[in-house]
Amino acid sequence: SAIAKILMTAGYSTGNRRFERTWLNFLANHTKRYFACDFMVVDTLFLKRLYLFSVMDITNRKIVLFNITTNPTAKWLETVIRSGFVDLDDLPAVMVSDRDAIYGDWFAEFLDTYFDMTLIRTPPRCPNCNSFIERWHRSFREEILDHCLVFGIQDLRKLTSEYVSYYHLHRPH
Repeated sequence: SAIAKILMTAGYSTGNRRFERTWLNFLANHTKRYFACDFMVVDTLFLKRLYLFSVMDITNRKIVLFNITTNPTAKWLETVIRSGFVDLDDLPAVMVSDRDAIYGDWFAEFLDTYFDMTLIRTPPRCPNCNSFIERWHRSFREEILDHCLVFGIQDLRKLTSEYVSYYHLHRPH
């Protein structure tokens, strides 16, 4: 309204134009929507190593997919992503990942072929380039794993599920 007053004072007519775009539409159109994925290593009480794979929608900071394994392989990762993305209606055009060896050349081709997604890899040793998912891992480790004992996959799956629910509904971002 202040700009309209200045324009009218200067002799310009604002007219009765109705703008089709609202502020939320403007923000939605100018905010890139993408997914970020990463692995997190969790050691159990019996010194067994578990790998937690997470995918986050950066637009709303929600974990859209997570799964746990003792041996992450390309086939396992492909199965997890296929089964996890089946229920999602609106997939973004971009997935960001680090340069972990499990994301070989096949991963970019897989995402492009099946989900029409472009894979963007972060530069080596630059966790800040994938900061949202890294922060989620840090929060999970500091708020849950540093205070709980993990005996196996089922314990970690339960803790992760409960924390994801808390993270989405109650934790401020």
